[in-house]
This record gives sequence, C-alpha cells and structure tokens, in this order.
Amino acid sequence: RAYKLAEQINPKNHALLVSYGLPAQSKLLAFSNVMLEQVQRKDIGQVGEILDEFMKNLNEVHPEDLQQEETSFLARLFGKRKKSIQEVLSRFHKTGAQIDRISVKLERSKNMLLSDNVMLDRLYENNKDYFHSLNVYIAAGEMKLEELHNKTIPALKKASLASNDPMKQQEVEDLLQFADQLDQR
Repeated sequence: RAYKLAEQINPKNHALLVSYGLPAQSKLLAFSNVMLEQVQRKDIGQVGEILDEFMKNLNEVHPEDLQQEETSFLARLFGKRKKSIQEVLSRFHKTGAQIDRISVKLERSKNMLLSDNVMLDRLYENNKDYFHSLNVYIAAGEMKLEELHNKTIPALKKASLASNDPMKQQEVEDLLQFADQLDQR
C-alpha cells in the first residue's frame, strides 16, 4: 500500500500534498465526533446520585420499630405514642418500592456502562487502524523523499547545470521546496 501511495505523490501537484494523509484522519475524526456527542449527552454522576438515594432510603428504615416494648399504663398515658405496626410496615413497603425503582435505575446505568465499554473498544480499534494507516502514509512519504533526494533532484540538478537554463534551476528549487513540505507533512 505504501508503494502505491508513494507512486501517487506528484511533485508538480502541491494541492495533493496539502491533503496528504487526510483519508486516514477523516475516519477517526468522524467516529470520535459521534462518540463525543454521546458522552456530552450523558450524565456522568448519575450512578453516584442513585447510590446516595439508595443509602438515604436505607437509613430511614429502622427494624427496631417493629419490636413492641412493654410499657406501663402511665407511660402509655403520658408518653409519646409509639407508631403502630401498620405505620411502620407501610414505611417499609414505601422504602421497598423506592429501592425497587433505584434498582431499575442502576440496571439502566449498568447497561449504559456496558454500551460505553463497547464504544470504547470500537474507539480503540479505530485508533489502532488509524495508527496503522498513518504509518503507511509515513512510509510512503519517506519512500518518495528518498526517491526525490537520491534520484530525481540530483538528476534535475545535473540537467540544470548542463543547460544553464534559469527555468531548470527554478524547477530544482521547486522540487527542493516540495521535498521539504513533504518531509514536514
């Protein structure tokens, strides 16, 4: 693949040099943008908030309220009225329902995390493909530079010196400038 890319690099086409390597970058950029949009739409702290709500509900439950204490007649008459067993059970049921709702939220969060994991795996694979594609472009550029520095430029310099033509000298300068731009790219 690198040989094909190196053959496609034309020193007379400076516009091609500007877009050199762009196809490899565009694939990763498109996927990265999709991933970024999804990340921006999600609430990162949602799981922590759900767990806080869960702990708050658990702290409201007091199993000792179910035990009936033996109290004297005067304590019952003048003391605070204890909550009835029905009230306590009602509170337990309410807390149980809240915990069920929290459980559903946690399940959804778990599913979102699993899908995020899949997306991160795909991003890793895309980055790996991008890295390999980039290495192909780099190898092609290095091969073309080697060809330019070892064959094309010396041959053009020799022809320029032999003819003493200013246009040939300008071609040598243009080719040297192209080689520098390719090296930077």
